[in-house]
Amino acid sequence: MANFVVQRKAPQELSPEDVEAVKKWCLAEGWGPYIRPGDLSHFYSGPPFIQSCPVIGVLNGEIIGHVVASKYGDSTNGVQHIAFFIVEKTQRGKGYGLKIWNAMWETLDKNCSISLDAVVNMVSRYERMGLQPEWTNR
Repeated sequence: MANFVVQRKAPQELSPEDVEAVKKWCLAEGWGPYIRPGDLSHFYSGPPFIQSCPVIGVLNGEIIGHVVASKYGDSTNGVQHIAFFIVEKTQRGKGYGLKIWNAMWETLDKNCSISLDAVVNMVSRYERMGLQPEWTNR
């Protein structure tokens, strides 16, 4: 994993190029319904989110992976929603995604409920990480 780093970012620190790369990967996976035309900013700031922590993986100076955890509410009643966990297709299966996930997981408020929308082929992996499905559309 030469020249690979994981970076926690403030939402405003994400470059337009980084956001465009994430958007392109998500659209290629068919995640279009979750992407507003032109941006992903609704997952990074503003109502209903009170706090967001994007985490990116950078290999040789290029973004190759991303996840964001956004918090609604407080520790007593709050929910942390995980979104846009994705690694660029040519970099999958090399351990980069797990490093990105683990860095994001460390930022979560474990007193909150945790939610995410999972693609079917990732459900068993999330279960191994301790998450349990509430419903499925399989």
